[in-house]
Amino acid sequence: MLQGLLAERFHLAVHADQKPLAAFSLTIGNDKAKLKESEGSGPPGCQRHPEAAEASAIPATCHGITMDALASLLGGAAGDYLESPVVNNTRLDGAWDFTVKWTPRNSLVAAGSDGISIFDALDKQLGLKLELKQIPAAVLVVDRVNEKPLDNLPGAAAALPPPPPPQFEAATIKPTDPAFTGMKLQVTPSVNIAGVTLSYLIQNIWFITPEMIVGSPKWLDTDRWDIVGRWQAALGTSPGTDSTP
Repeated sequence: MLQGLLAERFHLAVHADQKPLAAFSLTIGNDKAKLKESEGSGPPGCQRHPEAAEASAIPATCHGITMDALASLLGGAAGDYLESPVVNNTRLDGAWDFTVKWTPRNSLVAAGSDGISIFDALDKQLGLKLELKQIPAAVLVVDRVNEKPLDNLPGAAAALPPPPPPQFEAATIKPTDPAFTGMKLQVTPSVNIAGVTLSYLIQNIWFITPEMIVGSPKWLDTDRWDIVGRWQAALGTSPGTDSTP
């Protein structure tokens, strides 16, 4: 419906195309991949185990994961290393079971020789390689768009009164447990955020880049916080509703 609305009111016309963009290519390394074919029992997924960390390297156990799924998961699990999308070019079919452990980027220097980056972890432990390349990727090309939309229909504004500003029925903020080294972002049906800095939140709430935050103290980029909130029932979420991502 929104696509149709933009086409009608802005005369927006687009088409899908491909363009070389910076992306990490996931391929098989110099040797064959060190992966085990999945047994097929149980739901697919990956789970990180901070409690089992050794020398700051946190293991992640994955079951029933395709290489397409791994490429997608890496962007979130190792986003501190991978600022560009990951594309699967391994040509490996099927689903796989494996365990991989790496050191978060902000802990790599402190870990010294015991630390291991996501690049070295994939290479040495799984026989996979990540390389930043220019890779043809799907893009959306804007063919035509008017800066001024068509006028609203008479009476449209009166039929759509502005909603009340969203508020929390209840919310808590507390420092993140140092033992938790990951990040959790859940905003529906309730808010459950863990392991994030205020700088990260400001960037995402105001849709700005780090360079656009000026005059902030250093702790804004280092102190991590957990935020749990419950929307007011008037916003369409039943009190007490929650989910686990």
